[in-house]
Amino acid sequence: MLPICASPVQQTQSRDVLILACATLACLIPFSGKAFHIDDPVYVRAAQQILSHPADFYGFRMNWRGTEMLVADFQQNPPGVSYLLAVAGLCFGWSERALHLALLFPAVAAVIGIYFLAQGYCSSPLLAALLSLLTPSFWVSSTTVMSDVTMLAFWVWALVFWTRGLRQGRWWMLLVSSILIGLCALTKYFGVCLIPLLFAGSLAWRRRLGSWALFLLIPALMVAGYQWAGYCLYGRALFGEALRYASSRQPTGGLSTLARLLTALSFAGGCISAAAFYAHELWTRRTLVVGTAFAMLATLAVILIVDQGALALWTEGENRWAFLLQFSFLVAVGAQLLWLAVLDFLNRKDAASALLFLWMAGTFVFAALLNWAITARTFLPIVPAAVIILLRRLEQRNLEALRLPSARALGPLLATALLGFTVAFADYTLAGSGREAANALNLEYRDKQMWFQGHWGFQYYMEQLGATGFDVLNSKPAPGELMVVPVNNTNLFWPRKETVRIVKLLQFQTCSWLSTMHPAVRAGFYANSAGPLPFAFGNVPPEEYYVFSVVQPLRLGE
Repeated sequence: MLPICASPVQQTQSRDVLILACATLACLIPFSGKAFHIDDPVYVRAAQQILSHPADFYGFRMNWRGTEMLVADFQQNPPGVSYLLAVAGLCFGWSERALHLALLFPAVAAVIGIYFLAQGYCSSPLLAALLSLLTPSFWVSSTTVMSDVTMLAFWVWALVFWTRGLRQGRWWMLLVSSILIGLCALTKYFGVCLIPLLFAGSLAWRRRLGSWALFLLIPALMVAGYQWAGYCLYGRALFGEALRYASSRQPTGGLSTLARLLTALSFAGGCISAAAFYAHELWTRRTLVVGTAFAMLATLAVILIVDQGALALWTEGENRWAFLLQFSFLVAVGAQLLWLAVLDFLNRKDAASALLFLWMAGTFVFAALLNWAITARTFLPIVPAAVIILLRRLEQRNLEALRLPSARALGPLLATALLGFTVAFADYTLAGSGREAANALNLEYRDKQMWFQGHWGFQYYMEQLGATGFDVLNSKPAPGELMVVPVNNTNLFWPRKETVRIVKLLQFQTCSWLSTMHPAVRAGFYANSAGPLPFAFGNVPPEEYYVFSVVQPLRLGE
């Protein structure tokens, strides 16, 4: 028999998938030794709990908000990714490198899924997948062990199977998609949004209800089952508790809402930075200059004229003008992305453009106004849609700009890669400072009783080395004992001056010109409480850790 040769389309797909897998590994493997950072320790502890009690994932206690609590009382995400980490920990151990390498599989799956999804929406799916990979939001999120990238992998593959199943009339694809939607929601609650998104998109496509709608009941039942399990285990419906927590922290008043909208535009512009590098291809020169200048000046005027509330919070200090320029520019880029989505829908007015618009608009509204905080991680689901819309705009203007490896496509791609790498590197050094500080403190004060405050990765490494976390309700450090307080951290309770004396101030240098999380430069990648920029260039101070000696017994409120 003659060998069956693959078609040119299959050969191209195989080549592109190999390129994307290799590119993802090349981007992420160098960061596989990254220290645990931000909420990583909660996911790791939950994974360790799962190994000993598989059905009781949050049935243990942690001091994560200043006092020891049941994890089910404060963790606002489902345990999906912790089950993956549990398997990785069982097979390969609990080192940072082992867990990061294990989560390369969801990252590769997400990038390849974006490629197959983009095939149905634009003519350059390889470029769409590469741009998504290289955005700061995806690159940095892929160097954590949190749930975001795994959720995105389920998200994009659910869309791939659903759209193809709907077009080809294959029920098994719809079934696979519905299960993936449920897994997406059980990895991060935002995945529930796929149910109304696909319902609306399918209705726009088919123009009537059909049997396809019944498949969307499957993920709804999966989430309901999780709700029931949470109530049985912990006396509360965990998904409902997360909704209540988010709603309790919503902005009140017009100024707060305006501040959140501007911050959300800034995060969108920074997280999907490719829009800035392709801007000269997206618009005429006059439109680009006038539109960018108008958006930046309008943003500056709003911030500088309104000198109260959240809008004025970040406009003081030595980095003031550096912040204002970066913020106004990223707001302009974010506004451009939303306008591209509107134009795509108005120009095409088909089911595909409707789905992309709802995807973009819905994610933006959730990230800006409904989530408990504005974070770059919350904008991760918007990345594939934004990149696809950007490429669809380029198709309308000039197809040559899309053909790799032409300079017109490669130049902005490399610029996106350079920015994505530098942001990921800055976050890598920031995460490493917590591990370095814990090791230095243990080396110098290992023979003394040492309490510490602060959480994130610093807490993880301090506990590994035997230090005791300060519980604001129960701990009573005695005179002569030490208290370590990191400056750039969360849920801190600073002691009164008369109760302690400063023994030492330790400083650890991170990236000195770029940060993802530092109030001094207004960078708040993981929470806008640190600043309204997803990342910021400027004079970044070192991470500081105060070592106090207790001279009077500490009590609550002191």
